Amino acid sequence: MLRVRKCWDWEDVPLRLLELINAGRIAAQRYHALLVDETQDFAPSWFRILLRLLKPETNLLFLVGDGAQRVYRRDLCWNRLGIQLRGRSRILRRVYRNTFEIATYAAQWMQRLGVAEDLGRYGEEWIEAELDHAWVRHGSEPVLTGFPDPSVERKFLAGEIQRLLADGRSPSDILILHARRDAASATAEALKREGIPATAVKESGLVFEPPSVNVCMYHSAKGLEFPIVFCGMAHLFPDRRASETEEAAKEAEAEAARLLYVGMTRARDHLYVTYISS
Repeated sequence: MLRVRKCWDWEDVPLRLLELINAGRIAAQRYHALLVDETQDFAPSWFRILLRLLKPETNLLFLVGDGAQRVYRRDLCWNRLGIQLRGRSRILRRVYRNTFEIATYAAQWMQRLGVAEDLGRYGEEWIEAELDHAWVRHGSEPVLTGFPDPSVERKFLAGEIQRLLADGRSPSDILILHARRDAASATAEALKREGIPATAVKESGLVFEPPSVNVCMYHSAKGLEFPIVFCGMAHLFPDRRASETEEAAKEAEAEAARLLYVGMTRARDHLYVTYISS
């Protein structure tokens, strides 16, 4: 029905693009070099397109990724794609964005929830960060707090943000992350009722002028960094008890842990993690 109506969903786009390249309607081998960021979330078909667009005489393909931050399940194997990494790769271990305390806290969450085992399924490994280099910063310990219901959590957020603003912070220094879009919208509205400028981030992007607290979903947080980050309603992540099999439970828990890890590592200076305990 989609093809009859000449409509496409997201998964069809790379396949259609490959068809057009093969048919000669899009020129292949156009680029001397390609740089690809966030490769952990690329599907195999995306790389097949990139390889078709790369000039073989240069073959310069620069890939950057972190399996611990994968937020989508991809059946990706470099060898099957014809991309040889052996002897050509380098692991970047130093942490520059986060303080020592935030980076250590996020890593402990990952290890506790068995993400290293999950990475092994994809032929990857958990990489220990180097946190003793000259540029590492120190700061306050992350705050983990539970609440009996969402209204109490939002009241805490409003109170803590008002305190931060009174201390000279700008609203645009603050990012709030949620697992669901409706929760993000509800939090933004609750903050505005307390006189705090807040925006539920949509496709239009982040809002910095006029200064505003940005509230968005964890899936939208990749690549972002803010001085202060609230990882809100962490209890909404997949619950292993809702899975039909033990394998599915482990996958759901690992996926949730990676998303939370992405959220935590957006914070440069201060990190809060909140959840509903009832």
